Amino acid sequence: RKRYKNYISCLNDVEVIIDFDLSLFKFRKEIAKFKKIAFIHTSLSKYLKDEDIDIKHYGKNLAYYDKIIVVSQEMKEEVTGLYPDLEDKLELIYNSLDFDNIIKKSLSENELNFDDKKLLKQEFFLSVARLDTRHKDFATLIKAYDMLKKEGLKEKLYILGTGDGEK
Repeated sequence: RKRYKNYISCLNDVEVIIDFDLSLFKFRKEIAKFKKIAFIHTSLSKYLKDEDIDIKHYGKNLAYYDKIIVVSQEMKEEVTGLYPDLEDKLELIYNSLDFDNIIKKSLSENELNFDDKKLLKQEFFLSVARLDTRHKDFATLIKAYDMLKKEGLKEKLYILGTGDGEK
């Protein structure tokens, strides 16, 4: 805490602070002179439940920010449902993905070896995400897949990504 306070006190030429993990409201006094933007990129309901955080208290903290950025329409609706009084602070900025490049690469087999090309001929389920067991809930996906396998599902499930949940 002391290190953060010292660091914030040195930010003389900063006009805006973007809080990517919603932790800076703990430093209200220190960042009061800045414009403050909260960046929400996960399901707020699930996060609050997983972390056992009081919804009302969290809303008071969110109200401290000048703007609240969300990355999907669903997130915007979720935050509005939880905190209707914060609706005018919400801004939707979709995740910045180069979809043209992703589609182009997904259609190309140039970098694939023989086994990879063979796998692509089969039907499968694919999940691509940060491997974060707390927020991405792969356990539910795997349980559902297991249930479907027991009912005769033949397709394979592939999970791609990196993160703390890789193991």
